[in-house]
This record gives sequence, structure tokens and C-alpha cells, in this order.
Amino acid sequence: MAAGHADRADHGGSIENRVRFTVEVVEAARAAGLPVGVKVSPNGVVNGSAPFDDWRELYLRLAAELDRAGAAYLNVTAQASHRERNGLGPAFDEAFLTEVRAAYRGTLIVGGGYDAASAERAVAGGTADMVAFDRSYVANPDLVERLRTRHPLAEADLGKLYGGGAEGYTDYPPMTEAAA
Repeated sequence: MAAGHADRADHGGSIENRVRFTVEVVEAARAAGLPVGVKVSPNGVVNGSAPFDDWRELYLRLAAELDRAGAAYLNVTAQASHRERNGLGPAFDEAFLTEVRAAYRGTLIVGGGYDAASAERAVAGGTADMVAFDRSYVANPDLVERLRTRHPLAEADLGKLYGGGAEGYTDYPPMTEAAA
């Protein structure tokens, strides 16, 4: 949906056109009686993409359209590590998530850079219904226990993700071994 990537006449250009394909897929799935959720990374930078000026307006419009279309959930992730590696600040702020929450009334999942305390604040404050930990599951085979006990989370080795061998997927130690 980034302006620089969405250059088709039917699904590019205007914000309305750039959200159309996603909304049409959700509507088709719903018409077939299927639940469908959508995960987005507003203002994310990956695979050569770059931040774009109208990202906020675009994703707020998408949230409202997904609400109207009856999406089962909306997962909004910050892609914090990609932005940090590219020398960029946070993808979005809490105010943006508050606006998304107002536009989308279904199940809202947020992710990217959360720990136990910030996840609890997001849910308790009504910003989100759930928090996704994504990469934290890779680096923390005992993630639930770490969150419950407030044990620090291990960081995933980004150089070993998304390709290569098995190293970096199944060899992170649980907190008892890491502390030894």
C-alpha cells in the first residue's frame, strides 16, 4: 500500500485505491462465511520500502474500512527492529494507536517492541485487545514464563532470521540456562 510500490491504476495512487484490494479480499472472504484478519506494518521499512508521507491517513482509512467490512481482527505492528537498523525513529506513537482504536472496533492486536509492562498497559488502557510478541517467541522458548515473572526478554539475532540454516530458531536457551 506504500505510495512508491502501489503504482497500478486500479490499486495505486489515491488512498482509496491503495486500500481497495485489502478491503475487497476481506469482503470476499466474509461473503463466503470465512473469518479473516489483517496484519499491517504502518510506516514499516523492509525489502527496499521506505516511509511515505500519507501513511497515517492511509492506515486510519484502512482501519475504518476493515471495521466496516467486518475483519475478524486487525494486527498493527511497529517493526521496531527494522526501523532501528535503518536509523529511523519509532514507526508510530501511542496517539496513532488511539486513532486506530477509534476507527476499528473489532479485535485489535498490537506488536513491536512490547515487554510485559507495556503490553499490560496497552490492554488495560484500551489501546489494544491483545499484544503480539512475534520475534520474542523465537528468542524466548519460555516467553510466557518470562512475561509472568518479569524476567528480561532475550533479543532475537536478526542476522539469523528469515533464511539460512536452523541456527537462531531452536537454539535460544530458556531463562534458567541463560542465567547459569
